[in-house]
Amino acid sequence: IFPSLSTSRGSSVGSGKMSTIRRPCGQLQIDASDPTKGSTYGPCKLMDFELEVAFFVGGPTNRDEPPTADNKEPIGKPLTLDEAANRIFGYVLMNDWSARDIQKWEYVPLGPFTAKNFATTISTWVVTSMALDPFRCETSAGKQGGDDLKMNDDAEELNVGKGDPTPLDYLKDPNYGSYDVNLTVSLQPSNTQKTTKVCQSNLKHMYWSSVQQLVHHSVTGCPMRAGDLLASGTISGKEQHNFGSMLELSWKGSREIILDGAEGSKEVRKFLKDGDAVIMEG
Repeated sequence: IFPSLSTSRGSSVGSGKMSTIRRPCGQLQIDASDPTKGSTYGPCKLMDFELEVAFFVGGPTNRDEPPTADNKEPIGKPLTLDEAANRIFGYVLMNDWSARDIQKWEYVPLGPFTAKNFATTISTWVVTSMALDPFRCETSAGKQGGDDLKMNDDAEELNVGKGDPTPLDYLKDPNYGSYDVNLTVSLQPSNTQKTTKVCQSNLKHMYWSSVQQLVHHSVTGCPMRAGDLLASGTISGKEQHNFGSMLELSWKGSREIILDGAEGSKEVRKFLKDGDAVIMEG
């Protein structure tokens, strides 16, 4: 039981207040009810945002021994919780753009790949961990753990607790917590200057902390270098207005999201349309 991770690359990560994203093309499932019909190539029809917070790694690379002239790249070593806490330099807002129809086709068994590798936007400014210290708080979960497991007659494990996973020892953080940071997402259609707030969330809704993420990323001995960027994943709360993506807000396209349009008109969205502006604040 651990914080899950997704596709990694740095080439399509960009910053800036006005970032223009091109709708990606890729493989789309021909018939959602019959996977045996395979896929076709075309532009994404279910474009989405993901509200996330990411952090930059700082400090020296975790190595078994210092580099030498003969061994310039010693193998890495796992980080402890204390070491990881000291390696987090600071945080940025992140929009991990997602092509949901491409993702649906490739997700099983490989997980998201081309559905997410085309663009990621981060805020221009980095807020240091020290600056966020006054906003330390409990996560919305309060504490980690609570799964009580028992075996049924078929020797299968049954969860009888509240459903929160219990971390293994290397992830059990005595300082487990988060930051009380309000996060919002607003949408602005291309035909108006009006914006509509569609999401109000908070960083404390994340179950796994950034320290736990960094520890788990390095558990195999992966060297973490200064400048490495790790993201939280979608930050969603329990209520509908806390959902951090169009996929959740529209409940997979079954709900309409109403936006303010031009001259008092209304715009309907289930996913993003060309020209829509996504504004994240926190």
